[in-house]
Amino acid sequence: LSQSLKMEGYEVTVAVDGREAIDRFQAGMVDLVITDMRMPNADGLDVLRSVKLRDPLVEVIVLTGYGTLANAVSALKNEGAFDYLTKPLDDIEAFLTTARNALERQLLRRQNQNLLDRLRQQNQELTEKTAATEVAQEDQEKALERYGSLVDALPSGVLEFDLEGRIHFANRSVCTILGLSQETLKGSPVWDLMPNARQAQELRSYIHTLVADTPPPTPRMTVGRNADGDQIDLQVDWNYQRGSDGEVDGFIAVITDITAQKQASEERLNLEKRLARAQRKESIATLAGGIAHRFNNALAAVVGNLELLELAFDGDDRLGTYI
Repeated sequence: LSQSLKMEGYEVTVAVDGREAIDRFQAGMVDLVITDMRMPNADGLDVLRSVKLRDPLVEVIVLTGYGTLANAVSALKNEGAFDYLTKPLDDIEAFLTTARNALERQLLRRQNQNLLDRLRQQNQELTEKTAATEVAQEDQEKALERYGSLVDALPSGVLEFDLEGRIHFANRSVCTILGLSQETLKGSPVWDLMPNARQAQELRSYIHTLVADTPPPTPRMTVGRNADGDQIDLQVDWNYQRGSDGEVDGFIAVITDITAQKQASEERLNLEKRLARAQRKESIATLAGGIAHRFNNALAAVVGNLELLELAFDGDDRLGTYI
């Protein structure tokens, strides 16, 4: 795999186990991590969690055999892995395609994050410089308008909401994802986007925990519903918004619809399960055929010996009755 990636022009760093992989990742800049699930010292989940804790934007591809397939699926759904591939990797081109897709997604997410950071910084600087005068206020309004126009053009959905969960900005992409208008979203509680009351309460509690403890931002996998009532799978990359005093006064969330990606992964998992069942049936049939062949060989020897006895005692009625 390392050689295949190098031939594609990528710079590759190799680690012999999970602990070394974590140390190498923390020591330098890495765009993509490809890890085995089962390794000494630290397994694939340990590597995945360490990577996401240090840099949530770095994508991780998990390699797994059938024995650890459940862990790989769990990593994909709950820990933020980009994808998983089952061993042995017979199709190198499919592996390279997955790696390219992961790098493209990582680049897009990092560009979005950098743009949002720059826009936030510019907006903050402009707010601090222009808060005192009317001219400054006009400049601020223009900057906010430019900020809104740029964010509105992003391919990913963007929501901004305050500490009470009230949405005060929604770009066009998030309206497309959710099937709702900007007028409908603005002023609504963000947990009203959840498909049921239980998940709405979970989101409300999660936001209250963020306000109280301010942990580092990490991607969140959740579900929502569009205007037709269909459930959609979402990945939410979020960050805090802070006022001029440095205190958290809201949140900004970048929302990506991953429904198609999850469906494709589930379909691939079903196909792999069917293949495994077919291989087991083929193994059983081969075993049964081998047993039958050995039994026939043994039976042929018995029948042959009986025929020889009959020839040896031909005409002796007393012995013939026992053969």
